Order: sequence, then structure tokens, then C-alpha cells
Amino acid sequence: MKAFFEVDWANASVAERRGPTKALYKVLRELAKHLGARFDDLVVEAQGSPISETEDPHRNFRRGEIAWQKARAIHEWLAGNHYAFGQDKAPEMFQIPRRSEWEMFLQAHAATGGIRAVAVEPLSIARRDQPIDETAVFRIGQKFVFELTTPEPGYVVAFERYADEWHPLPLGADVRNLKVRLHSGLSVLPRDGKGVAIPLCEYDDTGLHQFVFVVSEDQRLPVDRKSIVALGKETDLIVYQVQTRVIT
Repeated sequence: MKAFFEVDWANASVAERRGPTKALYKVLRELAKHLGARFDDLVVEAQGSPISETEDPHRNFRRGEIAWQKARAIHEWLAGNHYAFGQDKAPEMFQIPRRSEWEMFLQAHAATGGIRAVAVEPLSIARRDQPIDETAVFRIGQKFVFELTTPEPGYVVAFERYADEWHPLPLGADVRNLKVRLHSGLSVLPRDGKGVAIPLCEYDDTGLHQFVFVVSEDQRLPVDRKSIVALGKETDLIVYQVQTRVIT
């Protein structure tokens, strides 16, 4: 089999594809359990097409007998969005990191500076006067907020990445409030409806945490990453990024 990433799906024989396809099935099943998602929903998202009413997404996939186009699409989706998970479960299938549409979006719309994480306690590792581009260090259980500075008013949504997984970060009064309105200048986030800061803290996960803030002047700014990427192809969005390191 010629080398094409890990599998040359287009030129491999049916027999050559069977083993790799079975491996993809196992990885996707484990990922569904890990994410608490429906396997069928992940199949639809990964292959980029719906499942027909007469199609059993388990039977043929489990036996390694799906079309090579679908197998390649699922492989690339996993490699682009869950590379570390795939490499852990099937290292022979995930040897070359990919860049997801989300990662390409973040790079294309990235702004320099404008955001930092600041501890709210007076005696803290993170300094109030820390440089914008410096990774703030917090201890487990230490409270902190974000200071975002924008030149124009608008709307913002945020996401946190830890251990190769992205999660929405509520910025409003409760977990349902993913998007908040910004005034120009300095904004402290998260905050309640009256503008009072709601400090964050990490109790369990040490190490690096990446935070992304997507800003738009348009109130229709979506709150999910897929829709944000699509909107970014049509209008101007600004991405502010900052990292924190949590230690014991």
C-alpha cells in the first residue's frame, strides 16, 4: 500500500481497507463514550453526510466494510479534531497531526495581545502587572478572571482547551449564558448581568489550559465552534487567546 498519510484509502483494496476501517470504528465508539455523545451523531458529523433510513451505521462499519470515501472522511475528522485521543487508542492510525478547521480559523483571525488572566487574591503567583503575552500561573483552587480589551463594542464567546478537548466557557451569570455584550475598552470576564466579576478557579486539572475569546460586532455571533468557523468565512471576527498554567 502506498503511503498517503497513514492509509491510502483511495487506492487500497477492499481487503487492505478492512483492518484500518475496523480500527476507526473502535476509536469512534470509544470517543462517543468519552464525550457522552451518540455514536450515530458522531458518524454523521465525521463522514459529513446523513445516515440513510435503511443504513445500519454499526454493522458494516464494525466489519470494516464501508465506502473508502466515508472511511477517509472519518479518519481525517478524527485526526483533525481528536488526534491525541486517536493516537492513544490506535497509534498506527494516527501518526501525523492534522490541523482542524477550528485551529486554522484561530490562526487566521488571531489578534496580538488584548487578553490576560489575572488573579483576584492580593497574594498570588500571577502578577497584576504581568505582560499580556505571559502565561499566568495559578494554584489549584485559586480564583482568577480575564481582562479583555477591545477597541469597539461587540459580543464575545469563549472556549477552554484542556488535554486536547475544547469546552464552552460561560461568560454570563450562569452556565446558560455563553455570550455577553462588550463595551469598548476593558471588560472583566466572566461577569453577571450587573457587570460584577464572577471569578473562576480550577480544582482538579493541573497543567496548561488554553482560552480563546471570539469577538464580533454582530449580535448573531454563534456559540458553537462549527458555526463560528462558518461565520468567519463571511465576516470579520477577532480571536484573543491566552494560556494559564495550574499547579498544586
